[in-house]
Amino acid sequence: MQLKHYILFIVLLLLIPNFGKGQEAEIGEKEVILKRESSAFMDLRTNGWGVGYRYGKFKTGYKLKSWDFSFSVVKDLQQIKTSFGYSDISGRIYYGKLIHFYNFKVLRGSQKVITTKPYWGGVELRRLFYGGINLGIGVPIWVLVYNFDDNYSQSLVRFDPDLHDRQDIQSKGPFSKGFSDIEFYPSISMKYALNAEYGTISQVAKGIEVGLQLDLYPIPVQIMAYQTPSYYIASAYISFHFGKRFNP
Repeated sequence: MQLKHYILFIVLLLLIPNFGKGQEAEIGEKEVILKRESSAFMDLRTNGWGVGYRYGKFKTGYKLKSWDFSFSVVKDLQQIKTSFGYSDISGRIYYGKLIHFYNFKVLRGSQKVITTKPYWGGVELRRLFYGGINLGIGVPIWVLVYNFDDNYSQSLVRFDPDLHDRQDIQSKGPFSKGFSDIEFYPSISMKYALNAEYGTISQVAKGIEVGLQLDLYPIPVQIMAYQTPSYYIASAYISFHFGKRFNP
């Protein structure tokens, strides 16, 4: 996603909540009947995908404090699958990709109800902000290569684009091999979004969420070769939530 698209998306997120403030003021205080809410979710991002779980408690009729736990697969926008070996039969690989990258996040934040839905159903719009810690994990990529100087023998090595041309690679190495050189990238993370909660049954929580995420890494992350390691990763996302509301 280009920078101008990020800016446009942020502007829209800021304008929509302000549009709903007048409606909130007219409704008055909202009664809380079911005080707790939990949901599982799956999100699709501009740089990958993720799954997670969210659990919280309504402090007032318009404010929900909650925890957000998630796991995500992070891809580089430049990665493209290409053939390796001497023919397409050999397989395909993200040539130039150095590591598989994953995030494990624990976030804490709040949701604010901007517009409520009528008792017969409809859509409830919420604005939310979360912040917390993240553990990024990089699993190095290994490949099986030909040793042309050693009678075409084969060896399993960590991929290095300066040493291994496409024609040198016979196949991808086992994913588990990368665990021997696993790399950790602790960071802080933030999430800002709008959540549209819909449905007619109060005990069932269903919602669609669109927002932005930002991860800040003290140790720069490099997924693809020949790119400058980055101290941050930003992405836009849409997520789908399904869960329940209940009392202790």
